[in-house]
Amino acid sequence: MTYDRLVMLDDIGRIFTFKSGRIISGGFLVGFSSGTDIVASGGNFGGWVYSDILVDAGSCGSANVIGIALNTVGSEQPVAVAMEGIFVLPAGPRGINGGTLVAVSSGTTYGSVTPVPVESTLATEGGSILGLIGRALSTATANTGFAVVKIW
Repeated sequence: MTYDRLVMLDDIGRIFTFKSGRIISGGFLVGFSSGTDIVASGGNFGGWVYSDILVDAGSCGSANVIGIALNTVGSEQPVAVAMEGIFVLPAGPRGINGGTLVAVSSGTTYGSVTPVPVESTLATEGGSILGLIGRALSTATANTGFAVVKIW
């Protein structure tokens, strides 16, 4: 499956800048990697800078997804991350059904070359649905298709 660019269908959403933990390609889901003990750049609670929170495409899993990288950057560089919006994303091994809740695909090898796919989810633990990142607006075939997804 080829997915070599960011396909963002809207430009209205929450966008923040974080520090990259390694090379990140635009269009990849990114997750929290690490952060300072006090996210305030120097210990005062008056604010923070982009380097207080480190994100990574390689450690991305449903539980820690922050959003989608909007640009390709090197390691330890500022990366703009959309935390809300409508995107075209690759489908994982269970595929995507239009209208269903979407999570990061389980059992996927996350790396710096292959984007993290998403899939419809019914996975629960203790009665709660885990790792939701948004809702599918269209249907996609497992492993080969792409779906329009509203992330939140």
